Amino acid sequence: IHTIVSSFRNVNSPEDLAKQINSNFTTDEDKVKASFYWLATNINYDIIALSSSNKQYRFTYTDKADKQRKIKAIEDKFINETFTKRKGICEEYALSLKKLCDLLKIPCKTINGNVRVDISEIGRINKDTNHAWNLVYVNNKWIFIDTTWAAGFAINGKWNKSFNSYFYNTPKNKAVKTHYS
Repeated sequence: IHTIVSSFRNVNSPEDLAKQINSNFTTDEDKVKASFYWLATNINYDIIALSSSNKQYRFTYTDKADKQRKIKAIEDKFINETFTKRKGICEEYALSLKKLCDLLKIPCKTINGNVRVDISEIGRINKDTNHAWNLVYVNNKWIFIDTTWAAGFAINGKWNKSFNSYFYNTPKNKAVKTHYS
């Protein structure tokens, strides 16, 4: 999978990527792995956006359907910018994987929750969310995927790209030690 996905060129949108994935892979599992690998190895974490991120969008809507259309439009804007700029924060990684799964007709959920990254955080419950990841339905079960953490890590305010496949289908008993919603 990695060799094939590494050869994907001219990917400028989720639609471009989904088309290449569909023409190279047949199983849902391989399609999800390809999506995960491409995002983790081609999108850089945007450290600057994280430190300055205070995304708040105000809009009016007429009914629940109108509200969902407007939220989807905002999310699509995030996703398209992620593919164009090749960088994003956890929300953009998670939304991008969800969009790819939607295009590939694979059930996927974006989870907004919290992560613990330091021992001092044990026992503390945050009221706000600080991370996003996905649950994807493959082989008759929901699997945990954190494309952001698979893409690398930050040290001293700098992004270090370092692919880690551990965050694809992380065992539930391991994932809940750091991720909760």
